[in-house]
Amino acid sequence: MLPFEWMQVQIPPHYPAIAGFFNIMMPSERTAYIMVGAYATQMVSENEKVQATGKKVISLIEQKLDSYIEDGLKEVSKPKKGKKDE
Repeated sequence: MLPFEWMQVQIPPHYPAIAGFFNIMMPSERTAYIMVGAYATQMVSENEKVQATGKKVISLIEQKLDSYIEDGLKEVSKPKKGKKDE
């Protein structure tokens, strides 16, 4: 005689359907982390301090890029020294 042979579990017919429904509807762990990350990113981006800091950072980057472009234009417009035409 097998252990627990006397215990016969009767599963009602609608339980597998309910279990399947929850299995399909529950997100995976990875999906849950992605959703939490997206929500946190949204909350941070809606913060006024973050928006003000972001504007300052973008302004600084634009100024730096403009200075690089001006320096590059100055280098291109300079006559080349040390090279002789053959």
